[in-house]
Amino acid sequence: MTTPKLSRPFPKAASGTEPVREALAPPSFPTTGEFLAEFFAQLQEQAIDYAVLRNYQGLPEKPGRDIDLLTADYAGFVAILLETARRAGYAARIFRKYDGMDKFHLVRWCRGLEVLEIDVAWAIRWKGISLVSADLLESCRRPCQGFFTLCSGAEAAISLMKQVMYHGTVPEKYKPQLARLAGADRAGFFTALSTCFGDALVTKLFDLTCQSNWQGIETLVPELRRQAAARALTLNPPEQILRWLNFIWLNLLKFLRPSGRFVVLIGPDGSGKSTISQKLQDYLQPLFQGSRYFHGHFMIIPRLGDLAKLIGVNPSEKSSVIRPDPQAPGEQVIEFGWLRSCIYLFYYSLGYLLGHGMIFRVRGRGELVIFDRYYYDYLIQPGMSLPAWLIMMVLHLLPKPDLVVYLRNDPQVILSRKPELTLKELVRQGEVCSRLIHRLPQGRVVETTGSPDDTTAKVAKMLVDTMFPRGLTPPAEPAIPQMGAGIS
Repeated sequence: MTTPKLSRPFPKAASGTEPVREALAPPSFPTTGEFLAEFFAQLQEQAIDYAVLRNYQGLPEKPGRDIDLLTADYAGFVAILLETARRAGYAARIFRKYDGMDKFHLVRWCRGLEVLEIDVAWAIRWKGISLVSADLLESCRRPCQGFFTLCSGAEAAISLMKQVMYHGTVPEKYKPQLARLAGADRAGFFTALSTCFGDALVTKLFDLTCQSNWQGIETLVPELRRQAAARALTLNPPEQILRWLNFIWLNLLKFLRPSGRFVVLIGPDGSGKSTISQKLQDYLQPLFQGSRYFHGHFMIIPRLGDLAKLIGVNPSEKSSVIRPDPQAPGEQVIEFGWLRSCIYLFYYSLGYLLGHGMIFRVRGRGELVIFDRYYYDYLIQPGMSLPAWLIMMVLHLLPKPDLVVYLRNDPQVILSRKPELTLKELVRQGEVCSRLIHRLPQGRVVETTGSPDDTTAKVAKMLVDTMFPRGLTPPAEPAIPQMGAGIS
Protein backbone atom coordinates (compact mmCIF):
# COMPACT_ATOMS: atom_id res chain seq x y z
CA MET A 1 0.00 0.00 0.00
CA THR A 2 1.52 3.36 -0.95
CA THR A 3 1.46 6.27 1.42
CA PRO A 4 -0.77 9.07 0.09
CA LYS A 5 0.81 12.51 -0.23
CA LEU A 6 -0.98 15.45 1.36
CA SER A 7 -1.47 18.46 -0.86
CA ARG A 8 -1.67 20.78 2.18
CA PRO A 9 0.64 19.20 4.75
CA PHE A 10 0.15 19.91 8.42
CA PRO A 11 3.06 21.17 10.57
CA LYS A 12 5.54 18.41 11.30
CA ALA A 13 5.37 16.55 14.62
CA ALA A 14 8.08 16.97 17.21
CA SER A 15 10.72 14.26 17.49
CA GLY A 16 9.94 11.10 19.41
CA THR A 17 12.61 11.79 22.04
CA GLU A 18 10.72 14.69 23.65
CA PRO A 19 8.25 14.34 26.55
CA VAL A 20 4.74 13.59 25.41
CA ARG A 21 3.15 16.78 26.72
CA GLU A 22 5.83 18.95 25.07
CA ALA A 23 6.07 16.95 21.85
CA LEU A 24 2.34 17.15 21.24
CA ALA A 25 1.79 20.67 22.50
CA PRO A 26 -1.38 22.27 21.12
CA PRO A 27 0.36 24.82 18.79
CA SER A 28 2.17 22.01 16.93
CA PHE A 29 -0.94 20.41 15.47
CA PRO A 30 -4.22 21.38 13.84
CA THR A 31 -7.55 21.33 15.63
CA THR A 32 -9.86 18.34 15.27
CA GLY A 33 -11.98 20.30 12.80
CA GLU A 34 -8.95 21.19 10.68
CA PHE A 35 -7.83 17.56 10.69
CA LEU A 36 -11.25 16.30 9.57
CA ALA A 37 -11.53 18.98 6.86
CA GLU A 38 -8.14 17.94 5.48
CA PHE A 39 -9.08 14.26 5.73
CA PHE A 40 -12.29 14.77 3.71
CA ALA A 41 -10.39 16.89 1.18
CA GLN A 42 -7.82 14.13 0.69
CA LEU A 43 -10.54 11.52 0.19
CA GLN A 44 -12.08 13.65 -2.53
CA GLU A 45 -8.72 14.38 -4.15
CA GLN A 46 -7.85 10.66 -4.24
CA ALA A 47 -11.34 9.82 -5.61
CA ILE A 48 -12.25 7.53 -2.69
CA ASP A 49 -15.99 6.78 -2.59
CA TYR A 50 -17.35 7.25 0.93
CA ALA A 51 -20.24 8.75 2.89
CA VAL A 52 -20.79 9.85 6.49
CA LEU A 53 -23.72 7.82 7.77
CA ARG A 54 -25.20 9.84 10.63
CA ASN A 55 -24.73 12.70 13.12
CA TYR A 56 -22.90 14.79 10.56
CA GLN A 57 -24.61 18.11 11.31
CA GLY A 58 -21.67 19.44 13.39
CA LEU A 59 -18.89 18.24 11.08
CA PRO A 60 -16.10 18.96 10.65
CA GLU A 61 -15.71 21.22 13.70
CA LYS A 62 -17.89 19.27 16.16
CA PRO A 63 -17.67 15.53 15.44
CA GLY A 64 -19.33 14.28 18.63
CA ARG A 65 -18.23 10.99 20.22
CA ASP A 66 -17.72 9.10 16.97
CA ILE A 67 -18.01 9.31 13.18
CA ASP A 68 -19.60 6.50 11.16
CA LEU A 69 -18.46 6.18 7.55
CA LEU A 70 -19.17 3.77 4.70
CA THR A 71 -16.57 3.27 1.95
CA ALA A 72 -16.24 1.14 -1.18
CA ASP A 73 -12.41 1.27 -1.00
CA TYR A 74 -11.34 0.19 2.49
CA ALA A 75 -7.60 -0.02 1.75
CA GLY A 76 -7.40 3.40 0.12
CA PHE A 77 -9.63 4.98 2.75
CA VAL A 78 -7.55 3.65 5.66
CA ALA A 79 -4.24 4.66 4.03
CA ILE A 80 -5.44 8.27 3.83
CA LEU A 81 -6.90 8.15 7.34
CA LEU A 82 -3.64 6.94 8.90
CA GLU A 83 -1.42 9.33 6.98
CA THR A 84 -3.61 12.36 7.68
CA ALA A 85 -3.92 11.37 11.34
CA ARG A 86 -0.16 10.98 11.66
CA ARG A 87 0.43 14.48 10.30
CA ALA A 88 -2.13 15.83 12.78
CA GLY A 89 -0.32 14.25 15.74
CA TYR A 90 -2.65 11.31 16.31
CA ALA A 91 -1.61 7.75 17.07
CA ALA A 92 -4.06 5.30 15.49
CA ARG A 93 -5.14 1.76 16.28
CA ILE A 94 -8.03 -0.55 15.51
CA PHE A 95 -9.90 -0.62 18.80
CA ARG A 96 -12.14 -3.49 17.73
CA LYS A 97 -13.04 -5.42 14.57
CA TYR A 98 -16.71 -5.96 13.85
CA ASP A 99 -18.49 -7.82 11.07
CA GLY A 100 -18.25 -5.41 8.13
CA MET A 101 -16.62 -2.60 10.14
CA ASP A 102 -13.43 -1.61 11.97
CA LYS A 103 -13.55 0.84 14.89
CA PHE A 104 -10.47 3.11 14.88
CA HIS A 105 -9.25 5.16 17.82
CA LEU A 106 -7.17 8.24 17.05
CA VAL A 107 -5.45 9.49 20.20
CA ARG A 108 -3.17 12.41 21.03
CA TRP A 109 -2.23 14.53 24.04
CA CYS A 110 -3.52 18.04 23.43
CA ARG A 111 -4.50 19.90 26.60
CA GLY A 112 -5.14 16.44 28.00
CA LEU A 113 -6.15 13.16 26.38
CA GLU A 114 -8.01 13.66 23.09
CA VAL A 115 -9.77 10.67 21.51
CA LEU A 116 -11.49 10.59 18.13
CA GLU A 117 -13.45 7.44 17.28
CA ILE A 118 -13.96 6.64 13.60
CA ASP A 119 -16.01 3.62 12.48
CA VAL A 120 -15.02 2.52 8.97
CA ALA A 121 -17.58 0.17 7.38
CA TRP A 122 -17.42 -1.53 3.99
CA ALA A 123 -20.87 -3.16 4.40
CA ILE A 124 -23.80 -2.99 6.82
CA ARG A 125 -24.25 -6.50 8.22
CA TRP A 126 -26.31 -8.40 10.73
CA LYS A 127 -24.87 -11.68 12.05
CA GLY A 128 -22.79 -12.23 8.92
CA ILE A 129 -25.60 -11.30 6.51
CA SER A 130 -25.03 -8.28 4.27
CA LEU A 131 -27.96 -5.88 4.59
CA VAL A 132 -26.56 -2.94 2.64
CA SER A 133 -23.59 -2.94 0.28
CA ALA A 134 -21.17 -0.05 -0.28
CA ASP A 135 -22.09 -0.29 -3.98
CA LEU A 136 -24.96 2.12 -3.30
CA LEU A 137 -22.37 4.92 -2.99
CA GLU A 138 -22.25 5.10 -6.79
CA SER A 139 -25.78 6.46 -6.97
CA CYS A 140 -26.89 7.40 -3.45
CA ARG A 141 -24.49 9.98 -2.05
CA ARG A 142 -24.51 13.77 -2.07
CA PRO A 143 -22.07 16.56 -1.09
CA CYS A 144 -22.61 18.28 2.25
CA GLN A 145 -20.39 20.90 3.96
CA GLY A 146 -17.15 19.67 2.38
CA PHE A 147 -17.83 15.94 2.68
CA PHE A 148 -20.32 13.36 1.38
CA THR A 149 -23.43 11.91 3.01
CA LEU A 150 -26.01 9.44 1.74
CA CYS A 151 -29.19 10.56 0.04
CA SER A 152 -32.07 10.77 2.47
CA GLY A 153 -33.75 7.47 1.48
CA ALA A 154 -30.56 5.42 1.82
CA GLU A 155 -29.74 7.15 5.12
CA ALA A 156 -33.20 6.26 6.47
CA ALA A 157 -32.89 2.66 5.26
CA ILE A 158 -29.51 2.08 6.96
CA SER A 159 -30.56 3.76 10.22
CA LEU A 160 -33.78 1.71 10.27
CA MET A 161 -31.94 -1.57 9.62
CA LYS A 162 -29.42 -0.93 12.41
CA GLN A 163 -32.27 -0.53 14.87
CA VAL A 164 -34.80 -3.19 13.88
CA MET A 165 -32.40 -5.97 12.83
CA TYR A 166 -30.21 -5.67 15.92
CA HIS A 167 -32.69 -4.50 18.55
CA GLY A 168 -36.12 -5.33 17.13
CA THR A 169 -37.46 -1.84 17.74
CA VAL A 170 -36.94 1.83 16.85
CA PRO A 171 -36.06 4.32 19.62
CA GLU A 172 -38.56 7.14 19.98
CA LYS A 173 -36.03 9.88 19.20
CA TYR A 174 -35.36 8.47 15.69
CA LYS A 175 -38.94 7.95 14.56
CA PRO A 176 -39.88 11.42 13.18
CA GLN A 177 -36.61 11.75 11.27
CA LEU A 178 -36.82 8.26 9.75
CA ALA A 179 -40.34 8.83 8.46
CA ARG A 180 -39.37 12.21 6.98
CA LEU A 181 -36.16 10.98 5.30
CA ALA A 182 -37.76 7.86 3.83
CA GLY A 183 -40.76 9.75 2.46
CA ALA A 184 -38.49 12.26 0.72
CA ASP A 185 -36.51 9.65 -1.25
CA ARG A 186 -38.28 6.43 -2.17
CA ALA A 187 -35.68 5.49 -4.80
CA GLY A 188 -32.77 5.69 -2.34
CA PHE A 189 -34.66 3.57 0.20
CA PHE A 190 -35.24 0.83 -2.40
CA THR A 191 -31.69 1.00 -3.78
CA ALA A 192 -30.29 0.35 -0.30
CA LEU A 193 -32.51 -2.62 0.65
CA SER A 194 -33.90 -4.37 -2.46
CA THR A 195 -30.95 -6.74 -2.93
CA CYS A 196 -31.22 -8.02 0.62
CA PHE A 197 -34.99 -8.22 1.06
CA GLY A 198 -36.62 -8.08 -2.39
CA ASP A 199 -38.97 -5.39 -3.71
CA ALA A 200 -42.16 -6.79 -2.16
CA LEU A 201 -40.89 -6.77 1.41
CA VAL A 202 -39.14 -3.40 0.96
CA THR A 203 -42.41 -1.92 -0.32
CA LYS A 204 -44.18 -3.08 2.81
CA LEU A 205 -41.38 -1.72 5.02
CA PHE A 206 -41.33 1.61 3.17
CA ASP A 207 -45.08 2.11 3.52
CA LEU A 208 -45.00 1.33 7.26
CA THR A 209 -42.12 3.76 7.76
CA CYS A 210 -43.82 6.61 5.89
CA GLN A 211 -47.00 5.97 7.88
CA SER A 212 -45.00 5.97 11.16
CA ASN A 213 -46.50 2.55 11.89
CA TRP A 214 -43.70 1.46 14.21
CA GLN A 215 -45.68 -1.33 15.79
CA GLY A 216 -46.22 -2.78 12.33
CA ILE A 217 -42.46 -2.59 11.67
CA GLU A 218 -41.70 -4.43 14.91
CA THR A 219 -44.16 -7.15 13.87
CA LEU A 220 -42.35 -7.38 10.52
CA VAL A 221 -38.88 -7.95 12.10
CA PRO A 222 -38.99 -11.80 12.16
CA GLU A 223 -39.93 -11.86 8.48
CA LEU A 224 -37.14 -9.40 7.65
CA ARG A 225 -34.58 -11.59 9.40
CA ARG A 226 -35.81 -14.78 7.73
CA GLN A 227 -35.86 -13.17 4.29
CA ALA A 228 -32.37 -11.69 4.68
CA ALA A 229 -30.90 -15.07 5.69
CA ALA A 230 -32.73 -16.99 2.95
CA ARG A 231 -31.80 -14.59 0.13
CA ALA A 232 -28.15 -14.37 1.25
CA LEU A 233 -27.82 -18.14 1.27
CA THR A 234 -29.63 -18.49 -2.07
CA LEU A 235 -27.63 -15.81 -3.93
CA ASN A 236 -24.17 -17.17 -3.03
CA PRO A 237 -24.12 -20.17 -0.63
CA PRO A 238 -20.29 -20.61 -0.34
CA GLU A 239 -19.67 -16.92 0.27
CA GLN A 240 -22.45 -16.68 2.85
CA ILE A 241 -21.15 -19.70 4.77
CA LEU A 242 -17.71 -18.03 4.87
CA ARG A 243 -19.29 -14.85 6.18
CA TRP A 244 -21.01 -16.75 8.98
CA LEU A 245 -17.71 -18.39 9.90
CA ASN A 246 -16.04 -14.98 9.85
CA PHE A 247 -18.79 -13.61 12.11
CA ILE A 248 -18.18 -16.41 14.63
CA TRP A 249 -14.41 -15.84 14.49
CA LEU A 250 -14.75 -12.09 15.12
CA ASN A 251 -16.89 -12.77 18.19
CA LEU A 252 -14.17 -15.07 19.52
CA LEU A 253 -11.44 -12.61 18.59
CA LYS A 254 -12.80 -9.89 20.87
CA PHE A 255 -12.03 -12.16 23.84
CA LEU A 256 -8.72 -13.50 22.50
CA ARG A 257 -7.50 -9.96 21.77
CA PRO A 258 -9.58 -7.81 24.11
CA SER A 259 -9.76 -4.08 23.54
CA GLY A 260 -10.50 -3.40 27.22
CA ARG A 261 -7.86 -3.10 29.93
CA PHE A 262 -7.38 -4.33 33.52
CA VAL A 263 -5.48 -1.92 35.82
CA VAL A 264 -4.45 -2.40 39.46
CA LEU A 265 -3.38 0.38 41.84
CA ILE A 266 -1.27 -0.49 44.90
CA GLY A 267 0.32 1.51 47.68
CA PRO A 268 0.23 2.01 51.45
CA ASP A 269 -3.05 2.94 53.08
CA GLY A 270 -3.65 6.64 52.39
CA SER A 271 -1.63 6.83 49.17
CA GLY A 272 -4.67 7.96 47.16
CA LYS A 273 -5.69 4.74 45.41
CA SER A 274 -9.44 5.27 45.74
CA THR A 275 -9.27 8.92 44.63
CA ILE A 276 -7.14 8.16 41.57
CA SER A 277 -9.35 5.17 40.67
CA GLN A 278 -12.43 7.34 40.51
CA LYS A 279 -10.67 10.07 38.53
CA LEU A 280 -9.26 7.54 36.06
CA GLN A 281 -12.75 6.35 35.17
CA ASP A 282 -13.74 9.87 34.15
CA TYR A 283 -10.42 10.69 32.47
CA LEU A 284 -10.34 7.55 30.30
CA GLN A 285 -14.08 7.43 29.56
CA PRO A 286 -13.66 8.41 25.85
CA LEU A 287 -11.23 5.54 25.30
CA PHE A 288 -13.43 2.67 26.54
CA GLN A 289 -16.98 1.38 26.23
CA GLY A 290 -17.51 1.54 30.00
CA SER A 291 -15.67 1.00 33.27
CA ARG A 292 -15.82 -1.16 36.42
CA TYR A 293 -14.27 -0.42 39.82
CA PHE A 294 -13.45 -2.95 42.54
CA HIS A 295 -11.95 -2.46 45.98
CA GLY A 296 -10.09 -5.38 47.56
CA HIS A 297 -12.28 -8.22 46.26
CA PHE A 298 -14.76 -8.97 43.48
CA MET A 299 -17.46 -9.64 46.10
CA ILE A 300 -18.59 -12.68 44.13
CA ILE A 301 -18.30 -14.97 47.14
CA PRO A 302 -19.40 -13.93 50.67
CA ARG A 303 -16.86 -12.61 53.15
CA LEU A 304 -15.52 -15.20 55.57
CA GLY A 305 -16.44 -12.98 58.49
CA ASP A 306 -20.09 -12.98 57.40
CA LEU A 307 -20.07 -16.77 57.03
CA ALA A 308 -18.56 -17.11 60.51
CA LYS A 309 -21.31 -14.97 62.01
CA LEU A 310 -23.96 -17.15 60.38
CA ILE A 311 -22.67 -20.20 62.24
CA GLY A 312 -22.02 -18.29 65.46
CA VAL A 313 -18.22 -18.35 65.40
CA ASN A 314 -15.92 -15.42 66.16
CA PRO A 315 -12.65 -16.41 64.47
CA SER A 316 -10.71 -13.49 65.94
CA GLU A 317 -10.99 -15.07 69.41
CA LYS A 318 -9.31 -18.36 68.51
CA SER A 319 -7.19 -17.96 65.41
CA SER A 320 -5.28 -14.69 65.85
CA VAL A 321 -2.44 -13.54 68.08
CA ILE A 322 -1.80 -10.07 69.50
CA ARG A 323 1.93 -9.45 69.90
CA PRO A 324 4.24 -6.44 70.30
CA ASP A 325 5.30 -4.77 67.07
CA PRO A 326 9.12 -4.87 66.90
CA GLN A 327 9.11 -2.02 64.38
CA ALA A 328 7.04 0.29 66.61
CA PRO A 329 7.79 0.03 70.34
CA GLY A 330 4.68 0.39 72.45
CA GLU A 331 2.41 -0.66 69.54
CA GLN A 332 0.74 -4.00 68.92
CA VAL A 333 -0.08 -5.95 65.77
CA ILE A 334 -2.78 -8.57 65.24
CA GLU A 335 -1.37 -11.60 63.44
CA PHE A 336 -3.56 -14.35 62.02
CA GLY A 337 -2.65 -17.92 62.84
CA TRP A 338 -1.21 -20.16 60.13
CA LEU A 339 -4.47 -22.08 59.59
CA ARG A 340 -6.62 -18.98 59.39
CA SER A 341 -4.13 -17.34 57.03
CA CYS A 342 -4.26 -20.37 54.71
CA ILE A 343 -8.06 -20.37 54.75
CA TYR A 344 -8.12 -16.66 53.90
CA LEU A 345 -5.56 -17.00 51.14
CA PHE A 346 -7.11 -19.92 49.29
CA TYR A 347 -10.74 -18.92 49.87
CA TYR A 348 -10.30 -15.42 48.47
CA SER A 349 -8.01 -16.68 45.70
CA LEU A 350 -11.01 -18.69 44.53
CA GLY A 351 -12.97 -15.44 44.48
CA TYR A 352 -10.29 -13.80 42.31
CA LEU A 353 -10.33 -16.73 39.88
CA LEU A 354 -14.13 -16.58 39.58
CA GLY A 355 -13.98 -12.82 39.20
CA HIS A 356 -11.74 -13.11 36.20
CA GLY A 357 -14.60 -14.70 34.29
CA MET A 358 -16.30 -11.31 34.56
CA ILE A 359 -13.08 -9.46 33.64
CA PHE A 360 -12.65 -11.73 30.61
CA ARG A 361 -16.13 -10.79 29.45
CA VAL A 362 -16.02 -7.01 30.03
CA ARG A 363 -12.50 -6.61 28.59
CA GLY A 364 -13.79 -8.31 25.45
CA ARG A 365 -16.52 -5.68 25.28
CA GLY A 366 -13.90 -2.92 25.44
CA GLU A 367 -14.45 -1.85 29.06
CA LEU A 368 -11.89 -0.64 31.61
CA VAL A 369 -11.51 -2.53 34.91
CA ILE A 370 -9.80 -0.68 37.78
CA PHE A 371 -8.87 -2.61 40.91
CA ASP A 372 -7.88 -0.92 44.15
CA ARG A 373 -5.43 -3.25 46.02
CA TYR A 374 -6.24 -6.64 44.38
CA TYR A 375 -4.49 -9.85 45.49
CA TYR A 376 -1.21 -8.01 46.07
CA ASP A 377 -2.66 -6.70 49.32
CA TYR A 378 -1.84 -10.05 50.97
CA LEU A 379 1.83 -9.19 50.53
CA ILE A 380 1.47 -5.57 51.63
CA GLN A 381 -0.80 -5.66 54.67
CA PRO A 382 0.44 -7.04 58.02
CA GLY A 383 -1.03 -10.04 59.82
CA MET A 384 -0.65 -12.99 57.38
CA SER A 385 1.36 -15.82 59.00
CA LEU A 386 2.44 -17.24 55.65
CA PRO A 387 5.75 -17.15 53.78
CA ALA A 388 5.90 -14.71 50.87
CA TRP A 389 6.84 -17.51 48.47
CA LEU A 390 3.50 -19.25 49.08
CA ILE A 391 1.54 -16.05 48.41
CA MET A 392 3.59 -15.44 45.24
CA MET A 393 3.04 -19.02 44.09
CA VAL A 394 -0.73 -18.53 44.24
CA LEU A 395 -0.30 -15.16 42.53
CA HIS A 396 1.30 -16.86 39.51
CA LEU A 397 -1.87 -18.94 39.07
CA LEU A 398 -4.10 -15.87 38.81
CA PRO A 399 -4.65 -13.92 35.55
CA LYS A 400 -2.34 -10.93 35.26
CA PRO A 401 -3.45 -7.29 35.00
CA ASP A 402 -2.38 -5.25 31.99
CA LEU A 403 -0.85 -2.64 34.28
CA VAL A 404 0.04 -2.47 37.98
CA VAL A 405 0.83 1.03 39.30
CA TYR A 406 2.47 1.76 42.64
CA LEU A 407 1.36 5.19 43.89
CA ARG A 408 4.44 6.30 45.83
CA ASN A 409 4.71 9.25 48.21
CA ASP A 410 6.65 10.34 51.28
CA PRO A 411 5.47 8.31 54.31
CA GLN A 412 5.26 11.54 56.32
CA VAL A 413 2.79 12.95 53.81
CA ILE A 414 0.74 9.73 53.86
CA LEU A 415 0.78 9.78 57.68
CA SER A 416 -0.87 13.20 57.64
CA ARG A 417 -3.72 11.65 55.63
CA LYS A 418 -3.84 8.31 57.46
CA PRO A 419 -2.94 8.85 61.14
CA GLU A 420 -4.37 5.44 62.04
CA LEU A 421 -1.08 3.81 60.96
CA THR A 422 2.38 4.38 62.41
CA LEU A 423 5.17 5.89 60.38
CA LYS A 424 7.10 2.60 60.71
CA GLU A 425 4.20 0.65 59.23
CA LEU A 426 3.84 3.07 56.31
CA VAL A 427 7.56 2.78 55.59
CA ARG A 428 7.30 -1.02 55.71
CA GLN A 429 4.33 -1.07 53.31
CA GLY A 430 6.18 1.25 50.93
CA GLU A 431 9.24 -1.03 50.92
CA VAL A 432 7.08 -4.07 50.15
CA CYS A 433 5.40 -2.19 47.29
CA SER A 434 8.78 -1.17 45.86
CA ARG A 435 10.10 -4.73 45.91
CA LEU A 436 6.88 -6.09 44.45
CA ILE A 437 6.54 -3.57 41.62
CA HIS A 438 10.07 -4.27 40.37
CA ARG A 439 9.27 -7.98 40.15
CA LEU A 440 6.24 -7.42 37.93
CA PRO A 441 6.88 -6.99 34.17
CA GLN A 442 3.75 -4.84 33.94
CA GLY A 443 4.65 -2.84 37.08
CA ARG A 444 5.15 0.93 37.04
CA VAL A 445 5.81 3.59 39.70
CA VAL A 446 4.07 6.98 39.82
CA GLU A 447 5.16 9.69 42.24
CA THR A 448 2.08 11.28 43.78
CA THR A 449 3.75 14.48 45.00
CA GLY A 450 1.63 16.57 42.63
CA SER A 451 -2.11 17.12 42.54
CA PRO A 452 -4.57 14.22 42.07
CA ASP A 453 -5.22 15.47 38.53
CA ASP A 454 -1.51 15.32 37.68
CA THR A 455 -1.24 11.81 39.11
CA THR A 456 -4.30 10.73 37.14
CA ALA A 457 -2.75 12.04 33.92
CA LYS A 458 0.48 10.12 34.61
CA VAL A 459 -1.34 6.83 35.23
CA ALA A 460 -3.53 7.39 32.14
CA LYS A 461 -0.42 8.00 30.03
CA MET A 462 1.08 4.69 31.21
CA LEU A 463 -2.11 2.82 30.37
CA VAL A 464 -2.45 4.45 26.95
CA ASP A 465 1.16 3.47 26.20
CA THR A 466 0.21 -0.19 26.69
CA MET A 467 -2.45 0.29 23.99
CA PHE A 468 -0.14 2.19 21.63
CA PRO A 469 3.23 0.42 21.96
CA ARG A 470 4.95 2.99 19.74
CA GLY A 471 3.78 5.79 21.98
CA LEU A 472 1.70 8.86 21.19
CA THR A 473 4.52 10.83 19.63
CA PRO A 474 4.51 9.78 15.96
CA PRO A 475 7.84 9.28 14.21
CA ALA A 476 8.84 11.74 11.51
CA GLU A 477 8.11 9.52 8.51
CA PRO A 478 6.32 6.32 9.56
CA ALA A 479 5.26 3.71 7.04
CA ILE A 480 1.57 3.03 6.73
CA PRO A 481 0.89 -0.47 8.10
CA GLN A 482 -0.38 -3.01 5.60
CA MET A 483 -4.10 -3.57 6.13
CA GLY A 484 -6.19 -5.87 4.00
CA ALA A 485 -9.51 -4.76 2.63
CA GLY A 486 -12.59 -6.32 4.15
CA ILE A 487 -14.79 -8.85 2.37
CA SER A 488 -17.66 -7.00 0.78
